[in-house]
Amino acid sequence: MAGITKLEAVNLILENAGDTAINSLAEVDTAYDAGQASRAIDQASREVCEESWWFNTRTRVEYVPDTDGHITIPSIVAQWTPSPGLQQWDTMYTERSITDTETDLVYRRVYDQNANTDVITENPVYADILEYKSFDELPPIVKNYVVYKASRYYERRSGGGQLELQV
Repeated sequence: MAGITKLEAVNLILENAGDTAINSLAEVDTAYDAGQASRAIDQASREVCEESWWFNTRTRVEYVPDTDGHITIPSIVAQWTPSPGLQQWDTMYTERSITDTETDLVYRRVYDQNANTDVITENPVYADILEYKSFDELPPIVKNYVVYKASRYYERRSGGGQLELQV
């Protein structure tokens, strides 16, 4: 998508706060202020994607159980809700976090509340989802909103006063 890049967004936040701009995103690892601005953008992007918008909402997404009968919800999914009217009438699905005891990794899986199991026998299961998008994947107008939110976070974190953002 077109619009402002993440580097431009970081520099906009830094410059509006009176801090020094950077030349590349590689500098967010070494320049404290740039790192703070980048993390503020990431936080604001995630928060925006946790709401339903035209760019991150998908309906009736088909999920098929793997060979063990599990449906693992991808990490880009911010919210997973069964699509109304598309499941068996007596089945109630939700999502649950499952910890793999061998690796200590936590997975989000579809859970059948009626059968009290994460082994899904219905094939397929349909869900309405909200997807996380990276800053660069956001539509230009949403990028502007994210930069505004991130600027406020940055200013609060850096202990600055009132920020007047110039986009």
